Amino acid sequence: MSLASKLLSVSGSAGGADKLYVDDVFQARTRTGTGSATYVDSGVDLSKGYMVWSKGRSGATDHAVYDSARGVTLDLVSNSTAAQTTQATGLNDIYLNSYGVGSLAKMNTSGATYVDFVFRKAPKFFDVVTWTGNGGLASIPHSLGVAPGMIIVKATSALSNWGVWHSRDGNAGAAISGISLNSTNAALYISENQYATSTTFQTNMVTDHTGTALNVNGVTYVAYLFAHDTSADGIIQCGSFTTDASGNATVNLGWEPQYWMVKGSSTASSWRMMDASRGFPVSSGGKYLFTNDSGAEGADGSQYLYPTSTGFVVTNSAFPASSTQIYLAIRRPNKPPTLGTQVYNAIARTGTGAAATISGVGFAPDLVMAQSRNQAGITSGASTGTRLQGVAYLRTQITNAEVSSPSTSLSSWQGDGISIAGNASDFNDSSLNTTYINHFFKRAVGVFDEVCYTGTGVAKTEAHGLGVVPELIIVKSRSAAGHNWNTWTTGFVISSSSNEYVVLNSTDPRGDKGAPEFWGSSYPSPTVFGLGTNLQVNASATTYVAYMFASKAGISKVGSYTGNGTTQYISCGFTTGARFILVKKTSGVGDWLVADTVRGIVAAGDPRLSLNTTAAEITGEDWCDPDVYGFAINQTTADANASGASYIFLAIA
Repeated sequence: MSLASKLLSVSGSAGGADKLYVDDVFQARTRTGTGSATYVDSGVDLSKGYMVWSKGRSGATDHAVYDSARGVTLDLVSNSTAAQTTQATGLNDIYLNSYGVGSLAKMNTSGATYVDFVFRKAPKFFDVVTWTGNGGLASIPHSLGVAPGMIIVKATSALSNWGVWHSRDGNAGAAISGISLNSTNAALYISENQYATSTTFQTNMVTDHTGTALNVNGVTYVAYLFAHDTSADGIIQCGSFTTDASGNATVNLGWEPQYWMVKGSSTASSWRMMDASRGFPVSSGGKYLFTNDSGAEGADGSQYLYPTSTGFVVTNSAFPASSTQIYLAIRRPNKPPTLGTQVYNAIARTGTGAAATISGVGFAPDLVMAQSRNQAGITSGASTGTRLQGVAYLRTQITNAEVSSPSTSLSSWQGDGISIAGNASDFNDSSLNTTYINHFFKRAVGVFDEVCYTGTGVAKTEAHGLGVVPELIIVKSRSAAGHNWNTWTTGFVISSSSNEYVVLNSTDPRGDKGAPEFWGSSYPSPTVFGLGTNLQVNASATTYVAYMFASKAGISKVGSYTGNGTTQYISCGFTTGARFILVKKTSGVGDWLVADTVRGIVAAGDPRLSLNTTAAEITGEDWCDPDVYGFAINQTTADANASGASYIFLAIA
């Protein structure tokens, strides 16, 4: 088949022709080696064409790059000039959405940890093409449908550097070349000519850091092309930034990234790769790998780079002052869920006191809320951690600042759960056979989002990625103690003279906060929420986390009801009933009650925990019942159904 025919065979965007979702074309898969052949679910349709880039995290190993244009078993190494080699025990098979990994040591040593970056061919995202050099100038067709933002070229049949061309900011007058993926050298060229269109690129665009052209006669080549799309629905950008005199920079992408590759173009530096799957938090501890280095994964100990709701920030002199850096950024998952199981799951377990991984969640969680069921005490309240916070976590029943102790608590986030340390009293205590319930939530359009921000002391709006108006907002300071978990929900007043709220770490009824207010004077929108000048939510230089929930048909419901003192049915529009229920009385004193189907939502005793206390689980109380359309509330407790009292709730199917 000719190259042009191969390119024409690439289909349109997955998930429908009208919109391309990140989830359908990019995945970062973390895994632990087994030492024997295995299959890895890529999460994307590999039949459309792919690149799989694998790197060992826990030890020094070469990178391994495979793609559909060259075929399975053909291995390239990004930190080497070597030609491709056949590795029968490397990536050796494609089966539906899965790829087979053999026993090749650099990809599958037993007990070693790895990350696989999976790119699927798709217009306005990624393409991979091959050709045979002619020693002169050649025009190579591609199927991005837009001009590429970055092109990486490697000779496959001979020794060569990995040449890189970068548009820098999508502007035809700002392209650079003369830079190599396997080298730390700065760029050689800044070109005013961009020899690329939405259908072709020219081979003289790309040279390596020595100025050598990558089109030698008779030598075979592969090119990986990445789009640059600044549209509202875009999922990838290839840009640049220049640090200030202190080495800092703020970049606006219009969305939060989950993957980031960066390289100094004006100064020598390594190519750094970071991603949310391994750890891309707003605080220190982000994990990085170098494309030009075989070294094990490193940890960012000084918060060099962190994501925001609209881009990313570089700080603490991560890069030289007044230097220019080029980057490739990919948007965080943005595909709307269709089932409740895609955004919420609960796992019950008994603490072991030894390091452990809680897996089987069914998705990569962004929020965990762990609570002891059978023990009372300060560490028995609900402990909540988010992927954005790294290994730090908060306790819902107190006003303390976040705790960060990976050696004795939450130690890392995984693709299908979390890892916890031994002797982790909040997550993994083995004394007295401590039992836990772990609630896992995934950020998803229309259902749940989390935002970490820094207070300014001045009324402002903060961007979020929920995509709809938040109906429940919970805010807690991370860096300062003494701040409550202040909560707003639909129906509470937001105006210049009234800011209603309820406190998650208290039994108190709904309150009204005037100036200095919590939520400003603007109602939340599908893109931002307001913050007033109150120190509880917006103190200058204090860091905060905000959880936001909304109602999505068949998946989640934020609502309210009036108690009737007897059984009543709360319709959430579900078809399989609620698996998670959170209830709080707002007209009077009452606990924040939590029920879930793992511990039991049945027509009998329903175990309940309270987010505002350290009390052990209460059993034998029939306070809620299952109902196919949502859930039923009984008269058993005044906290859930006192006649005439007002309540708010969150339910997830």
